Amino acid sequence: MSKVFAAIVVTLLATASPASAFDTAHHWEMTRNALMREGFNDESIRIVTLQNWLTDFYAAYDSTYLKPTIREGDRATVENAQWLHFDNLTTTKDVSQYWDTLVNSTAMQLYRVATSRKDDPLEILTILGVSLHAVQDFYTHSNWVADNGSTCKTDQFLAITWLDATRDRSIPTKRIHTGTYGPNSHGGADSHDQMNKDSIERDCWAEAYVLAYKATRQWVRAFGALVDKYDGTRDLWERCVRGPLVRGADSQTLTTGLDASRQLSLLTGKWQGGGMGGTNVGTLATTFYRFRDAVSTYKDAMVEGKVLAYFALKLRGPRPMVGPFPFAPPVFDPAPDDEHVFFLRVDQVTTTDLSSPSVLPHEENFFLNVTLTAETTDSTVYQQQFRTVTDFSNYGQRATPWRVVWFVPRTAAKVEARIEARNDGPSATVPTAPGASYEVAIYPNEPPKSLLFTYRFADLTCAIGLTGQPTSCNAVNRLTSEGKTIPRARIRFFVEKPTFRQGW
Repeated sequence: MSKVFAAIVVTLLATASPASAFDTAHHWEMTRNALMREGFNDESIRIVTLQNWLTDFYAAYDSTYLKPTIREGDRATVENAQWLHFDNLTTTKDVSQYWDTLVNSTAMQLYRVATSRKDDPLEILTILGVSLHAVQDFYTHSNWVADNGSTCKTDQFLAITWLDATRDRSIPTKRIHTGTYGPNSHGGADSHDQMNKDSIERDCWAEAYVLAYKATRQWVRAFGALVDKYDGTRDLWERCVRGPLVRGADSQTLTTGLDASRQLSLLTGKWQGGGMGGTNVGTLATTFYRFRDAVSTYKDAMVEGKVLAYFALKLRGPRPMVGPFPFAPPVFDPAPDDEHVFFLRVDQVTTTDLSSPSVLPHEENFFLNVTLTAETTDSTVYQQQFRTVTDFSNYGQRATPWRVVWFVPRTAAKVEARIEARNDGPSATVPTAPGASYEVAIYPNEPPKSLLFTYRFADLTCAIGLTGQPTSCNAVNRLTSEGKTIPRARIRFFVEKPTFRQGW
């Protein structure tokens, strides 16, 4: 590993860069969930997800130790990426002007593509991915969810987005502001470090996540309608939803980019909180340079297509953008109230394999792969996968509870969950290659080793396994499951039923 990359690793693990945002897993998961609900196919979702993350990739270069790795041609891109994270806004007026500029600069770019002969779904999806990064970051970087130092109740989620409040002229009288960093920050309660809700480790994370998800659906719907309005009869938005045709090298580049996103985020503790995810650092050094230097249709769409540069030009100021504009203002209707929310909490994963006297609870490097499936009354199947970071270790300390929030249509009666526990590193009982992981049994009726359960919305019960009886599984009645064969572990979990409030 090069000395430069070693310095990068140390710096990123020790400090938050100015580009700190919702952790990568959370951007991925809310974007996929919202776009699935809006009918997007997998290919389109993957493109929007990558373009969303590239905003963080380029912005992270602002670190002192990353700057030596910047290629000369990327310097403007690195500077441009700093403007898409909803930071350093100290008054309600600043926040309002940033929102107005983000809306109008997004609309202007989509209008330009929709009315041109270019007819490029990839450019539309790139504009969507970059703008959604900022939309989502507002809720984790601001005090919209809660004032500094206040505690959120995860059973009562705020249901009002900024777009709702602007439409209804109900922006609260309290000062709305975001965290500050760099020369603009004097530390303390208003700093980004204190205010952010980027990770599940942070207070108010769940409430910020829920609002960011709802705002994502609002944003996609409003700008889909704008593209349709000015597109004529070419069905450009429908082709964006169905997915542009990706073949050969472009398909591989998309997969490679998403793999790099996951690996680099795990290394820097920005996948889902602290922890490295068991990924080999040397491999990641190679991944970093290979991705930075690779030719990519998706990087070109963001950089050579001037999408990032246009956003930065307008957001840098003066704000807000001044019309007249050639398009009618986008209409941000409330996010549809047509969903159940499935809120899973895993508050403990402990080893029960005592073959080694050095093994203590939480000292194993556990992570969880979770697959959730729901089927609606019209037989539409929704499925999404989630992966935790290896944050249940903490070396004898109490592990950070892991949480997943998933929205499904209200016509789905239940969610079927499969939780697979895995462990990184060596084991006395399971030979593994360096950097590899192995499955740990958490289900008593093996096979399989993974835990299966069904959650029913009608009576708020869980049934473990294929034949288990429904039983209460809330915070008062938490359920446990333990494997029988070594290596094995015990998992404790429950499902919360949040409600939504319409005021602060």
